[in-house]
Amino acid sequence: MNRPIERRTMAAEVAGILRQRILAGELKAGQPIRQEQIAQELGVSRIPLREALKQLEAEGFVTIAPHKGAVVAKLSPEEAEELFALRFRLESWLLGEAIPHMREADFAQLDAIIDESRGLDLSHWGELNWRFHETLYRRAERPLSLKFLKRIHDSLDRYL
Repeated sequence: MNRPIERRTMAAEVAGILRQRILAGELKAGQPIRQEQIAQELGVSRIPLREALKQLEAEGFVTIAPHKGAVVAKLSPEEAEELFALRFRLESWLLGEAIPHMREADFAQLDAIIDESRGLDLSHWGELNWRFHETLYRRAERPLSLKFLKRIHDSLDRYL
């Protein structure tokens, strides 16, 4: 399935780069995010960087303290347990909604993703795992729930 080209702002691009670094473990929980250093490294001004950090804060990836700056968010064992419980309930419901509407092409796409996962570099596992789950649940036609589930997957992915 072809995905449409996504137009993204500079802030969205920066948020995507930082999110990937957090998920890959390059930026670790509790680590301060040095805005000047990152802005210079990415060749952007601090305005789109601040917007990106606000977006990542809303997604739960960073915390921003006034006069202290941004820090990669920590996830306590209790929070992880709660996220896994939410994920279980949401995935069960979405799958139940999706199954009656799934087509042969969906199963072929799932098979292709499984084939792609063989011998995969672990640094890309989270992305492939999400593509698999998204394919399973897409036919439920619950975009808000799918978006919420993606945030749960992303929050837990860096710990897996």
